[in-house]
Amino acid sequence: MRKPYFDNAKWLLMVLVVVGHALEIVPGERTLALYKLIYLFHMPCFVLITGYFSTQDAGKSILYFLILYVLFQTAYLLFQQNVLHSDLPTRYGYPGHVLWYLIACVVWKVFTPYLARIRFILPLMVIIALWVGYDTSFDRHFAISRIIVYFPFFLIGYQFAKRKRKPPKPLPWPIALGILAGLFFLLVWAGERLPRALFLHTAPYAAVGLEMDYAFVFRLLLYFLSAAASAAFLSLAPTRPTWYSGLGARTMPVFLLHSFLAQYLTYIQFGQRIDTPWKWCLYVLGAVALAFALLPFGCLLKPLEKLADMGMRK
Repeated sequence: MRKPYFDNAKWLLMVLVVVGHALEIVPGERTLALYKLIYLFHMPCFVLITGYFSTQDAGKSILYFLILYVLFQTAYLLFQQNVLHSDLPTRYGYPGHVLWYLIACVVWKVFTPYLARIRFILPLMVIIALWVGYDTSFDRHFAISRIIVYFPFFLIGYQFAKRKRKPPKPLPWPIALGILAGLFFLLVWAGERLPRALFLHTAPYAAVGLEMDYAFVFRLLLYFLSAAASAAFLSLAPTRPTWYSGLGARTMPVFLLHSFLAQYLTYIQFGQRIDTPWKWCLYVLGAVALAFALLPFGCLLKPLEKLADMGMRK
């Protein structure tokens, strides 16, 4: 039986994923701060929820994610070469745009049942995530940097489900809204002192301009800010069934397909045209509408789900 709270949260997060990628190309100090705020919690919450449900039929989902990765990485490489006119060589070891999450889910689902048995694994993984930022070999290759940095959130969700713990009580909505508003103004004030690239967790510290010995403090700070923003968002997600609860189970086509349009808009530098407040509002509403418009394409993924199911039965 599906839980409306998680479906509500998943759909709202999916909409924010689309909006976040839309804002990525729009100039402006406050737009950048909003983009950073979304990135503080939208992936940590998604990862946490994925970890929470990873104990259910993990084998089938692993095969399904691998099938999706091969097909969509192929499509993405063809898109890069023929539409974006990129001269990058064909590489399956460097996931395209959002596809890193499929690889990450496979790795997490395979190894977490074993790693979760290690005592103090959560603080240990946080320490490792802080350390890898100094090693330049941890980069976009198979999304290894993101896999490590986001793993603590997956582990938290997994352990909550495995130990059948009740989620913490939500924060009162005025406090939750206050936290998000406070973080937004903090990010406006911080500006380039917290580089945009730092929020993506794809590159070592030096590659994002943090060459000091204490660069790990910036990632540790993001962990704390992400925890606060995630707690605030999850406190605001409705717990009862809503008109969009059913959409939380249908996020995959939106997740996979919006990426192509996001990359094309980046290619044509569409963000430079968003130069007035009303254009900004229409643009964001368009991103929200896109999330809904891509839902019917879920029918294209049904045969792949059946294929994964058949593969597990064999």
